Amino acid sequence: MITSLSELNPVTVAGILARAALALHNEDNPAAAPAIPEERALREAVIAKARELAGIEPGDESERAREVLGDILDSQRENLIGVTDSRGALLRLATKGDLPSDLYNIDINPNMEQTFGQRFAREKELIEASIRSPDRELHCQPSGNPENPFLVSLFAKRFPHDRLARSFIMLVVANRIGLTLHVHQAWRLYPDVVDLQETSDLIDMLKRFLRVFGVDIEMEGQHGRLILLADSPGGKPIQNLIKVRNPAIRGQRQTTITLSYFWAPANRNQAAFVVGVDQTKYMKMLRSRGG
Repeated sequence: MITSLSELNPVTVAGILARAALALHNEDNPAAAPAIPEERALREAVIAKARELAGIEPGDESERAREVLGDILDSQRENLIGVTDSRGALLRLATKGDLPSDLYNIDINPNMEQTFGQRFAREKELIEASIRSPDRELHCQPSGNPENPFLVSLFAKRFPHDRLARSFIMLVVANRIGLTLHVHQAWRLYPDVVDLQETSDLIDMLKRFLRVFGVDIEMEGQHGRLILLADSPGGKPIQNLIKVRNPAIRGQRQTTITLSYFWAPANRNQAAFVVGVDQTKYMKMLRSRGG
């Protein structure tokens, strides 16, 4: 292991190495932002050691040098995980919601790329930054309690702008399967559009977003704009059980409704965080913000 990190625990070290590798290619990448005190100094020491190992001059900032250094950092991180036999430990941490978010793999649902089109690259960057360095996060754990759907994680990160109307909070909802976060929902919450006063609860923030952009849905006797947990009797396809209750919206030809939900990993007959969003209305709002 690189000696400058020897006094830190392996999970923290792995996160630092991952962010250092990202910063080599794009220091402004929000996902590369330091997550602990004095991390920048630690990175400098790490990269200096990597340069020494690879025989790369201190002033060499070429693309080739960055690639070699990035490979070294990635290799150190992989070796660290192997040496500490941490996959099992990391899986246990992930199940409990205690795994640092920068150690997850991120899988963004392909439908989101189709929905956002040319905007997707920017949304992807915002999603990754919100997960890697969130301002707030919530990790639901296995409980069987409908008010606490298991293995679903929410992340929120504020993105300020000189113009107040373009400042927003990104809210990301994903489910944890192994060491991967599967992202199906990611929304920008502009304070002048979504009322966020007197709340810091991430599920409440999602509910407030859905008051503006959600549609009423129904599934197996439950209805509303957010169904936290629902059963699929007999294993019927979840998508066939979700019904849009807004007749006016349902009848508009040019309105696109996005239905989203997560499988409960331990029970494919359950769905968590079932929502319906008026995607046409949401995209119109994004265009009006220039974002």
